[in-house]
Amino acid sequence: MPDFFPVLESLRPKLEAFEEGHRRVRWTSSPEMFASIDRKKVCLGDLFAARVTVHVENFCQIYTTGLEKMFGASPVMRRFLEVWDLEECNHAHALRDWMVACGLPEERIYPELANARLRPFKAPWDEPAHTVAYVYFQELLTGTYYKLWLDKAQDPSLKALLNRIIVDEFRHFDWYKTVFKAFMKHDREFTVAAGSEVAANFVMPGVQIIPHYDDLTDHMATYTEFTTMAILKATTTILGTFGLIDGAKLLAGSSYLKHYRERDKMPPKTEEEQRLAAEHVAAFEADLREVLAGIPQMA
Repeated sequence: MPDFFPVLESLRPKLEAFEEGHRRVRWTSSPEMFASIDRKKVCLGDLFAARVTVHVENFCQIYTTGLEKMFGASPVMRRFLEVWDLEECNHAHALRDWMVACGLPEERIYPELANARLRPFKAPWDEPAHTVAYVYFQELLTGTYYKLWLDKAQDPSLKALLNRIIVDEFRHFDWYKTVFKAFMKHDREFTVAAGSEVAANFVMPGVQIIPHYDDLTDHMATYTEFTTMAILKATTTILGTFGLIDGAKLLAGSSYLKHYRERDKMPPKTEEEQRLAAEHVAAFEADLREVLAGIPQMA
């Protein structure tokens, strides 16, 4: 197995540029951010997406702790993970605070997030090249998701928040892209094979974090349009990283393309599965509907 740790140390200039970007765009959640909230433009789709997303972003410290165990021997990667963790935690806090500003009681969302952090989480891979490939795909899809959500959002304070998060997410993606390309330069055959294996088995980490994740995200996709076709539009970026031939092979074997090709062969949900999915969604959004019902009186 290739030794990638010297490669990581060669990226110190890139880390310094990343940290400079961190200092330049640094922001934290504050009440002033939501002074422009227009409650008449807040919809259930935004509240639902925020609640799902904050659960995932809220898990960042547990997620990065696992990565630190793998990359702890690299001062460069360790420092990147410290900054990454700060920014992802800030996203969780800001989305949580936006929901509270909309009217969701703190006593509901705070314990809910604290309990969610108690869920066990297993890193999908235990080798550097596979792990970097996994987070490369994860950050690319996360940035894509936020951009789709931004296109739908109408509340000006939410749109401003999503714009800030998107800047961060694509800075994160750019770092992992740089690391992955450096790994390819060091050992292209091994690294491309790792990327292809990850793509073939890829699922977002939220599957381990949120109960009934598939039911909730299927419902959320009807609003954000974060669909398989939207995801596949990221192919240009992937081809730019892996190259035309290797990238095309990777995409052809990816879990998302396989799912898309086989969508017509998959049996429809049974009545019982549909009933349970509807119950999961209804339970998740019940108090969000209460918030929405109260918004006209708050405006």
